[in-house]
Amino acid sequence: MTPPAETVSIPVERLKRSTRAEAAIEPPPVAPTPVTKETQIIAIYGKGAIM
Repeated sequence: MTPPAETVSIPVERLKRSTRAEAAIEPPPVAPTPVTKETQIIAIYGKGAIM
């Protein structure tokens, strides 16, 4: 059973505000260090589909 829309919209609006506030924070600058053998590149791949 789905709750009424007014009870669902309050937490969603709070989530939107907190997510936008977090996204507005600038990340720290990337350190301009030379590439070394210890540098690792990690790639994550996903299909993103539900079957």
